[in-house]
Amino acid sequence: LLLLRVQRSLLVAYFLCGVIIANSGVLDWIGGDESHHSVNQMAEFGVMLLMFVLGMEFSVKELKFLRKFALWGGSLQMLVCGLAAALISKLCGLGWSAAIIIGAAMAMSSTAVSLKTFQDMDLSSSAGARFALGIAIFQDLFIIGFLVILPLLTVSSGHGGEEHSLLKELGVLLTRGAVFVLLALVAARWVIPSMLQAVARTRIRELFTLAVIGSCVGLAWIGGLLQLSLALGAFVAGLAVSESVFKHRILADIMPVKDLFLTLFFVSVGLMVDLAIAYQNWGTILLLTTLLIVLKSLAIFGVACLLGQGNRTGLLGAFSLCSAGEFSLLLFQKAGDAQLWSDTTQQCLIASSALSMALVPGLMKLAAPVSQFLDRKGWRRNRSHDHGGDSEQTHSLSG
Repeated sequence: LLLLRVQRSLLVAYFLCGVIIANSGVLDWIGGDESHHSVNQMAEFGVMLLMFVLGMEFSVKELKFLRKFALWGGSLQMLVCGLAAALISKLCGLGWSAAIIIGAAMAMSSTAVSLKTFQDMDLSSSAGARFALGIAIFQDLFIIGFLVILPLLTVSSGHGGEEHSLLKELGVLLTRGAVFVLLALVAARWVIPSMLQAVARTRIRELFTLAVIGSCVGLAWIGGLLQLSLALGAFVAGLAVSESVFKHRILADIMPVKDLFLTLFFVSVGLMVDLAIAYQNWGTILLLTTLLIVLKSLAIFGVACLLGQGNRTGLLGAFSLCSAGEFSLLLFQKAGDAQLWSDTTQQCLIASSALSMALVPGLMKLAAPVSQFLDRKGWRRNRSHDHGGDSEQTHSLSG
């Protein structure tokens, strides 16, 4: 409630709740490590439900509608931002596996924060929102593939990164992926639709909700058995029911549950923050946050210019996507568990990511005055007039 008063994201508020709980001793008082483990398990479930909803809402038609922004803009943004972050990480002395994970994490943005801010500013149908949405779609597609190879990066670093071991693990991973795809296709074509039809005929609402969640958890569990990402299995489960006649009913049932457990994900990330270490490294955290926001804003604005977008469109897209995102925190959490870097580095990465997300709503309000300043200076004057409410339809992407 306090953060809503100053128009900040609820996601940041949940993160701060976790920070307060972790550093006040409350968690130790009610169960210590066991309580922490329980929260992490519920947070994992929240990520699974998030991926399930993303799978349901993924649309090939939407991708075609925003193909220029998604395929060209999104790929260029991920390449530039990811390479820059990875090279900086490598120069700081980290290994290649750690550098690749940081590069991918820093290239991701918070879809939930940016699109919610567009709604709050009544700009959901603007050209800037379409540009940001296109890039966000590509980021979501990218993270699906990256989560598949994430175990390979963490495991290979633990074995010294030997080439023959890496090739062997890659072959095993591809085999597991092929088996999972085959099982998922069977489930999506015959098992899940038949089950939902049978359950729907009972007209028992709670049984239908349980069947939907069971489908999500079931495919995620199969992915886990094959040592693939649980989130990947949940995404495939979402794709399996995306064309179902029950899609809107499923979304209505699953969204409250997803929001509840996703909240616990942000709380669990906040639980990882040690304020003593963060205080000792506050200068590094501020430097990382500034570098992330400035470099990422410049990169995304440059992409907008290359795609022929105006100043206001480019700035809205840049400021809305200049932060780290939900999946950045997830990648840091996984890599931290694999001990790819020190605890101090972990604290700095998580704190700077959360701080950058908190700054997005305020930065987006600067897009209008900054674009007006550029217009007055004659910067790309012929591209400066963006129309916020044109006839093109803007699709929403929640998650």
